[in-house]
Amino acid sequence: MRGRLMGARRARALLFVAAVACVLAATGAPPAAAGAPVGGGTVTLLTDPQQSKDLFVGGAAPFFTPPATLRLTSDAWRFRFPIAGGSLNPSSGAGGVSVRGGFELWGRETMNAWLELSFTKLRVVTGAHAALSGVYWLDGRRHVLATLAMSGATVTPSTSGGHRWVTITHLTARLSTWLKRQLTAAFPRYRPSGNKLGTITVKARLR
Repeated sequence: MRGRLMGARRARALLFVAAVACVLAATGAPPAAAGAPVGGGTVTLLTDPQQSKDLFVGGAAPFFTPPATLRLTSDAWRFRFPIAGGSLNPSSGAGGVSVRGGFELWGRETMNAWLELSFTKLRVVTGAHAALSGVYWLDGRRHVLATLAMSGATVTPSTSGGHRWVTITHLTARLSTWLKRQLTAAFPRYRPSGNKLGTITVKARLR
């Protein structure tokens, strides 16, 4: 009797699964898109002009950890980091990438002593809970450095050089409470006019 009961339940379960499959096929519901592995590319952080001015007036000077690079414009700092790996959804841009190198902020404490804020092993997470995080050299822990706004971002898939690419532009980065606290403590003259750190661009080559 128990065997017949279990057999009946199993048959009903199989019929239910088959029915759901038929409904999905009839409505053309697409499967959930998975992230594609990222094999290279770059992440660029262009600091906000006002934030750059506030940091400079506050006594902070930018530097970089290779293989990242830094280019100073007339009113901002442009950091560029090579992508080490990760995964991104080609349509929505959701996912995350890790980069090599890092960025630093230096300031003079005395004539012979300098202070340093250094962040490496940076990671950009897009989609839900989008953020820029990094490992702080002083405590060796990962911290959120900035939250990222996806609302104004543009995701552009493309093909070039025989490779698929995903470019995400206009990612607005805003200082996290933790990073703002570190900056204020390290540079007493730092008086931020706002929380905007800058904009981030992700140009990822998919595998």
